Amino acid sequence: MPKKGMDMKCGLEYPEIFFAACMFQTQLPAKAEKPSDETELLLYAFYQQAVLGPNETSAPWSWNRAEHLKWSSWKELGHMSWRDAMEMYVGTIEEDNANWWAILTDEGDTRKVKEISLQATMTALEVLEGQVDEKVAAVVEEAEVAVEEAFEMVTDTILDDADEETQEQAREVNESLASPGAPKAMFGATVPIPGSWTHLSVCGPITSVPLPRVKQANVVHNMKLYVVAGCYAGRALSDIQVLDLETSTWSRLALQGTPLPAIISHQVVVWHNKLLVVGGFAKGITEFEVYCVDLDSSTVSLLQTEGAKPCVRGGHTITIMGDHMVLYGGESIEPGGAALGDVYALDLSTKQWIQPDIKGEYPSDRHGHCAAPVGDFLYVFGGGTNSGCNNELHCLDCKRWTWSTPKTEGKTPAPRSYAGTCLLPAPGYGWMICGGMKDTLALEDTWILSANNPKNLTWNRLDGAELLHGGEGIMLSHMEYQGLEFLFGYGGYDGQSHKEVQVLLIGAQIEAATSFASGVSSTFNALDAMLSTALGQIGWKAVSEDVEVLETSEEVDPDAALPKKAADAARDAVRESAVKAAKDGAREAAKSGKSPGQAAAVSVSKAVDAGALMAWKQMLYATEGAQKQLKAASMTIERMEAQKAKDDMDASLRKADVDRLQQSFENHTQRMEENEKTLNEKNKSMIASITEDFNKEIKEHKEKSARETAILVEEHQRIEKALQEKLSAATADNSKLVAENTKLQLALKGMEALEDRVAKLLMMQEEAKSAA
Repeated sequence: MPKKGMDMKCGLEYPEIFFAACMFQTQLPAKAEKPSDETELLLYAFYQQAVLGPNETSAPWSWNRAEHLKWSSWKELGHMSWRDAMEMYVGTIEEDNANWWAILTDEGDTRKVKEISLQATMTALEVLEGQVDEKVAAVVEEAEVAVEEAFEMVTDTILDDADEETQEQAREVNESLASPGAPKAMFGATVPIPGSWTHLSVCGPITSVPLPRVKQANVVHNMKLYVVAGCYAGRALSDIQVLDLETSTWSRLALQGTPLPAIISHQVVVWHNKLLVVGGFAKGITEFEVYCVDLDSSTVSLLQTEGAKPCVRGGHTITIMGDHMVLYGGESIEPGGAALGDVYALDLSTKQWIQPDIKGEYPSDRHGHCAAPVGDFLYVFGGGTNSGCNNELHCLDCKRWTWSTPKTEGKTPAPRSYAGTCLLPAPGYGWMICGGMKDTLALEDTWILSANNPKNLTWNRLDGAELLHGGEGIMLSHMEYQGLEFLFGYGGYDGQSHKEVQVLLIGAQIEAATSFASGVSSTFNALDAMLSTALGQIGWKAVSEDVEVLETSEEVDPDAALPKKAADAARDAVRESAVKAAKDGAREAAKSGKSPGQAAAVSVSKAVDAGALMAWKQMLYATEGAQKQLKAASMTIERMEAQKAKDDMDASLRKADVDRLQQSFENHTQRMEENEKTLNEKNKSMIASITEDFNKEIKEHKEKSARETAILVEEHQRIEKALQEKLSAATADNSKLVAENTKLQLALKGMEALEDRVAKLLMMQEEAKSAA
């Protein structure tokens, strides 16, 4: 039995570990730390999402605040997967009670562990009844292999039909990536055509992929993409996730030393093989801090600095310029989050903060802007101000500390905030701006500012290079490898948080022939058919022995890039693999002798770990990549016509939007006038009724006051008369007393005179006696 206080880890897998954590929360032991109301609300939402899926129920009445808060918390999780919801539930439990498993099992008592494990398994079977199929895991393994083989065949067919220039570019890319140490898995099953964003194919189990997030920070260093903290489902994170670009596998950095806080809206830069995590918002934060993560030892320390620090902020930019780290702008932590416009510089050799005296044409205060260093100049674009987002370009001369507003050529990108940005060191490429938010609109476009000549700044939009998902908070990082330039985009929020990595191989736009576009189109149809065949039954649905082959809505052209015969062969291979795996899986489950609950739980974990969802995503990303390539080729061939058609369509849509908004405004105005008229009538009636009741109450009060006053006056008069009579009687008695007193005074004087005479007589008698 483990010793008391020992840090014990739960040995169960998902979903059993989730239901064990639920048992701990619902039967909270006395020695456990009670969670806050906010934490209990999160736990409720994660449980509902894990067991019931997305919230499709109607909102409760607003007057029932508790139920409405629970409903809103669940609704905000959107389409979060059951696995992510379970992991978030367990992670939230561990924040308050890191040793919850030890508490629940009486410090690892063997009998208690078995009892809890069995109960968790039976609960999982009962709750997830009808959702788990024993055959799914085996089907996934076989189908995934068949799909990958089919895709390789499809890719080869595309390149065979492509024109010579396209084939040559593809060969050059493949040769570069085929050298020792090259990131071979970087493109997975995606055709490496420059100029289009595509999802990065990730290897390894799905459980290693980080949670989706926004307001994180990331940077590429030494062939690794570092993702630092961020926010997921309203909860700040404190992890550092690492994507190895050589193997395309995720891992979590095991941090030591000073705990890294759960932080959002921060920035991260590389300095001497160290990550500097700068600023941001965290619970209980009172000072602007810089954390240093040593990548050699994975040790976190708080950077000790001198001088007046900036105030606490997020949404700022941090730029390395020589030995200085320059900070500009951001959003304050105070309620309302006012935009900031100050400039600070940290001397990284002396760790001294300074606030330079800035001159020139100050830009408006802002946060969520883009910044990039070019020589001694710091360029700033866009961002959110106190009056909305903008598309202004400003330049700070960091030698003279002077602001200026440079002139640019070309069409300027639309106003935006919290866009992705990255400076490319290669000549001619310049400064990249991608995505961002324009008010409530998620943007997906990609722009380049040629910034290597300050006197000739030119904006250019990269045609066909729309992000696969854009919006707020996507972070860009750059990597150069064997003469090729790569951009990596991670995270972001466009209505939901994302965890996919997007990659852009930067190069000249490809002028493809019509035959190539046709080949991509037909390939997309064939891939869609194979995908439906291989994985259409997966996702908690039973896999029957007769796996139906789903055909495409359009027949494959026999003259297109992918021959129909090859497509049929690929579909047959997938079908046969699926059927064989289904039978084998059923037989193995019967032979295993495991309990139904254990088998159900294992099948859940195996289905996920085997990569069912990854197979789905890889195929989906491949089809998306084919669509992107088709779009790029079409725009190159018919760019002018497409632009004109787009302008006409935009104008038509704008006019329709204006008409719709105008009609909506008129209807709204009419409803407001009617409501105001009805309200005025109700108010008049209410005021008249209230006035009548008030006057009535005043009249009754006056009458009552008059009656009470008359009674008081009568009582006063009676009391006054009685007092007068008593006073008269007292006066008469006093007169009698005065007369009696006078008589007594006179009698007293007579007695005194008599006493004098008696005394004299006695003296005379004494004298007579003496004389005799």
